Amino acid sequence: MNHKVLQTVYKQNLIQKNDKVVVGVSGGADSMALLCFLYQNRVKLGIEVAACHINHMLRAQQSVRDESVVEAYCKALCIPFFVTHVDIASLAKERKISVEECGRQERYRFFEKTARQFGANKIATAHTLNDRAETTLLNLIRGTGAKGLISIQPMRGNIIRPLLFTTRQEVESYCGRFGIPFVTDSSNLQENYTRNKIRHNILPVMQQINPNVLQSVLRLQNTLQEDEEYLQACAQNALLSAKCPQGWDCAQLAGLPPSILKRALKALVLQYNAPYDQKRLDLLQNIVRRQSGGVQICRDLWFLVQNGCLTAQQGPKKPSEPFAFALQPGEYPLPDGRNIKIAIIHRDSYKNFKKINENNFTNVIDYDKIWKNAKIRSKLDGDRIRLAGQNITKPVKKLFQQAHVPLQERLKKVVLADEQGILWLEGFGPASRCSISKDTANLLLIDITEGKK
Repeated sequence: MNHKVLQTVYKQNLIQKNDKVVVGVSGGADSMALLCFLYQNRVKLGIEVAACHINHMLRAQQSVRDESVVEAYCKALCIPFFVTHVDIASLAKERKISVEECGRQERYRFFEKTARQFGANKIATAHTLNDRAETTLLNLIRGTGAKGLISIQPMRGNIIRPLLFTTRQEVESYCGRFGIPFVTDSSNLQENYTRNKIRHNILPVMQQINPNVLQSVLRLQNTLQEDEEYLQACAQNALLSAKCPQGWDCAQLAGLPPSILKRALKALVLQYNAPYDQKRLDLLQNIVRRQSGGVQICRDLWFLVQNGCLTAQQGPKKPSEPFAFALQPGEYPLPDGRNIKIAIIHRDSYKNFKKINENNFTNVIDYDKIWKNAKIRSKLDGDRIRLAGQNITKPVKKLFQQAHVPLQERLKKVVLADEQGILWLEGFGPASRCSISKDTANLLLIDITEGKK
């Protein structure tokens, strides 16, 4: 194993001379073997090594035992040792996440803290080839793309994984050969964790079918990695090609193959160091293909399609202010800078009006069907409308979603309403109860114009 891990270190360029490396050590065979390897090769590699251990306080005396084993080993070899205690179960409950995820978050948080204390520029974790295969299968079960199947990488930022091409069996043999003490985490034997089900049930069956299945998975991962690197390069080139003064040409992006477009948009989001999820990326793809609409990626990042360009807007968006005032004839300013003009016309003028401005036909309602306390206002939670010509009442929120109205534009939409509900909705027209008919005597005209600049 020593030779294989050294080859990994050199080939993957994981460690350079004068590096200071902090090793995350749980007390299990993998992490104890990694600590021993780096300690034994510290002179050859020209490095300094320290160990850090987090006591998750999940297994009572077993957790104390694990900490004691690691501490005693470090003390015997004069390896700097850092330890912390975290009540993971309580913290997971407080954060409303799984114990596994909470433990992972706290481990890496402590690793980074220890690295700063020790002055280390590298953090070494003991993931093996088995872990990598398990992660590939786990991601496959959950649903993933190529990157998920590639799974764990030898290096991510300042985190290195020298054992990533070494099997768990090779690690245990190494521990036996050098008399390295290690403990077995009883939780690794419990099948209430998904990864343990893969480890104890799925992988063994695969190995019965193909004893070299770990190497087969590794070949798959290497092939996918090569393909992914090529597709990522294509995506970056596509982004550069689509760049325009206002942002990125939407038609050019929409013409990309799906595999390139999704990578290009993900790379675009990453340029802004913004958190994201797959749902938001899918919505971003949709507005690019439709060449209209907008998507909020996170609190501080929006993407909008404007004049054929995909544009990014950063910074928290100040929400539009709600507004409401009495529905009366006249011209009034709206909070977004536009103006709304309300006019009442008699039926005798209707034919002339229709001829003059056909586009404003949907901006007319039957004035005599308006009830008490009519207002011009913004949308309210729970608003519903049955549009003229339709036989179903829908939430306004759903109408906005179906029409792909950007979130930041929805509160700007003008609503005319009375005590019975909505009379007219900007962009959609009148409600069926007040749409004009052959019996309409008086009409109310709504005209919204841009404010003076």
